[in-house]
Amino acid sequence: MYKLNQNSTVTRLSDGACITLPANESEGWKYLQWLSAGNTPAPADLPDPRQAIYTQIAALEATITPRRLREALLTGDTAFIDSVDTQIATLRGDI
Repeated sequence: MYKLNQNSTVTRLSDGACITLPANESEGWKYLQWLSAGNTPAPADLPDPRQAIYTQIAALEATITPRRLREALLTGDTAFIDSVDTQIATLRGDI
């Protein structure tokens, strides 16, 4: 039996082998033969919708560099950091 993956690959459940599609290797051909025999692979796991939010938060956090922090401390202008904090708080509310 096989299981679909999110990234155009198939996992053979008997041994965990990952088969790349399109089938250009013997294991891929075995999978296609299995399909043509009327078999159906297990569906792919749905991605965690929170992962996209975590990625956005990480990207926002990466914009607060040491230079930005230093400038905010020296000038007292924290508008950029406050804006990023607000965006992160909003995203965390969506989790």
